[in-house]
Amino acid sequence: IAVADGYLYWANSGGFGRVRTDGSEYDAHFLTVAASIQKYDLAFGDGYLYFIDGGRIGRVSVSDGPQPTVEWITQTRDVVAVTVGGGYVYWCDNSGVFGRMTVDGQDREPRWFKDPGTGIYLGNLVYLDGNIYWSRWTRGQRPTYMGRIGADGTGFDLTFRVIDSASPLAATSP
Repeated sequence: IAVADGYLYWANSGGFGRVRTDGSEYDAHFLTVAASIQKYDLAFGDGYLYFIDGGRIGRVSVSDGPQPTVEWITQTRDVVAVTVGGGYVYWCDNSGVFGRMTVDGQDREPRWFKDPGTGIYLGNLVYLDGNIYWSRWTRGQRPTYMGRIGADGTGFDLTFRVIDSASPLAATSP
């Protein structure tokens, strides 16, 4: 689910739906794309819905009408999460590598940051207030930490500890 401009957006088998946050203007088929395109981990930025399809990140404009053109903005291996903020698209993969590129696609940094953990999995990428946050766990475990790094590449921090592994939304900070 992505939230922007008073709408909730979601992916479905035929494309993307949207509804106003008050429940009005429900449209399960707001945008239509090829059913063969997998669509998961949505993010919204600068008028586009960004999504993951296997090892690539695509985007569609929400203002191009009901059958928008899918733009494939980057190909990467094992991409698991995408977010948009501060003029950049950020992504991470299962090897702990974070990439980023400007929303216009001009400046690409496929290995912008590497989480120093070994045998870890990443997911749930979010941009908020100039920082990128993600969940982090080891094989066979539920998320145990949330990481954070500044959009300028400084301030790497893993002090956000998930306190209830059955509910990864409950967290604490020192």
